[in-house]
Amino acid sequence: MGRVIALGLDSASIGVIEEFAAAGFLPHFAALRERSVRCRLRSGPGFRHGTLWPQFVTGAEAELNGDWLRHTFDPDTYEAYQESAHYRLNDLPPFWERAAPRTITFDVPRTTVSGPGVHVTSWGAHAPLYPRASEPPGLLREIDARFGPHPAFSNDYACGWHDAKRLDRLTDALVTGARRRAEISAYLMQRFPDWQLFITVMSESHSASEIMWHAMDPSHPLTAYDPDARARLVRVFRGIDDALGLLLDTVQEDTSLLVFSLDGMRTSHGDLPSIVLLPELMHRLRFGRPLLRDPDQDSWRAAGCPPLIPRRGRPWRHDLDDRLVDPGPQPLRRRIQRLPGYEAARRTPPGRRLIERVKGAPLGALGVPIPPESAEPPQLMEQARERATELLFIGNYQPYWPQMRAFALPTFGDGYLRLNLVGRERDGIVTLDGYDDERRAFDALVHGLRDPRTGDPVVEEIQWLDARDALDPERRRYADAIIPWTHPTDAFEHPDVGTIGPFPFNRTGVHHGEGFLWASGPGIVACDLEDQTALNLPPTILRLLDRQTSLPLAGQPIPAIVEARAHREDATVDRMSGPAANP
Repeated sequence: MGRVIALGLDSASIGVIEEFAAAGFLPHFAALRERSVRCRLRSGPGFRHGTLWPQFVTGAEAELNGDWLRHTFDPDTYEAYQESAHYRLNDLPPFWERAAPRTITFDVPRTTVSGPGVHVTSWGAHAPLYPRASEPPGLLREIDARFGPHPAFSNDYACGWHDAKRLDRLTDALVTGARRRAEISAYLMQRFPDWQLFITVMSESHSASEIMWHAMDPSHPLTAYDPDARARLVRVFRGIDDALGLLLDTVQEDTSLLVFSLDGMRTSHGDLPSIVLLPELMHRLRFGRPLLRDPDQDSWRAAGCPPLIPRRGRPWRHDLDDRLVDPGPQPLRRRIQRLPGYEAARRTPPGRRLIERVKGAPLGALGVPIPPESAEPPQLMEQARERATELLFIGNYQPYWPQMRAFALPTFGDGYLRLNLVGRERDGIVTLDGYDDERRAFDALVHGLRDPRTGDPVVEEIQWLDARDALDPERRRYADAIIPWTHPTDAFEHPDVGTIGPFPFNRTGVHHGEGFLWASGPGIVACDLEDQTALNLPPTILRLLDRQTSLPLAGQPIPAIVEARAHREDATVDRMSGPAANP
């Protein structure tokens, strides 16, 4: 059998690719499309809970009826965590490990360096949740020395829509990183020539789309404030297209190429409702006072409700920290970053050199250090957890959660609400018998919220879990309810609470459940297929490699891809065994 290259594009919207390709910006994508089997991939609810890459890696389907997976919550300490990449759905190893092809993985989200094969993690992945590491050890150091690190690694969160200079630097870094990724991929396939399956994922589409998505939505409140957003987004996707061209040059006749994205992007609510406005609402209801200082709302309304722009070009998080009524104790790192002149100093060559010496690591495009390859053994790296309350502004509300009947939890998308239940939380207040009453009260509260700019409701429906499994320790329950917001909003208005905000928008793109797959290679005839579940991708890859797994996968091979390859090989065997081949 031949080989397979699986090229993932992290959260790359097919609509963006097709629009930019039609405009002539993406010639390699346009040419590949014409010779590929094409279909949309439906990811199911997993895209909202950080389970898409675990589903792909393990070939298993996540159960989302209470198992939220991306985050965990410790009811004894009231701390929320992000799980590291070691978490496996149903404790399953990667699908390729169960089928045993000789595999190279490079920068695949939610993978580790454990197991057979060649693996590189966190060279440039977006939110990788695993240290920079490699198997064999030292390979990542070799890659960094030969090609350089990804200049946007861990630096994309240090940017925002409001700072043109930082956006330009990030755009340059993403373009550079995309090209380096292609060069490293070609190098790895040459360095380990006996590979059968090569998988890499380009994170540049994810990083750019989350910050620059208002370029794709003329109705977004921020579009008029960032006229260069579309040009930057085009540049990033052109960089990805150039990288695709370099990879296409490495594809041999016997190699199938699968280009895919497990999900896409759409207009975001801007992060504010989930990690700022909702927790601030719950805090004011419980304590009768704000934690976050509102701007002059009368002046804001008189000016036509314009979006607020973070002050002094500072990162979004720092700007919000400055609006805290009582910041409380802050980590030393954050106190230093908030010193007057810090941002300006770090941008000067002497300042950057000083920070690099102090931190002992090369700096990325926006001044965030890029760590070297980890020297820890895999079993220690896999135990890492990140405190979500440290990562997100919502952490400022965490000290108050034990005193509240309900509180908002850290999230990267829809709002999450957790009740402070007796028998579950250390300081539980709400009894299980009162669960439904609390639910009805919260429903009434949230359905009364309006966007003061438009007067429209900010929520259509709230998704609650069943109270019957609220105390079940096997559910690994994170939230009791999900709140999907209807549109981007930077303020809440409620008849009992008044107006909260406005505050500056953050990210303008958020995930949605439509991905895509383009497959090309020996015997594959270009056509459009009906939609497929993303779970069909792992078994399709293995069937192309003529491999079987020791355990069944959740999906099924896509016939139009695997049968075309099989027919071509059958025909080749017939020709080789015929009279001409055996005179």
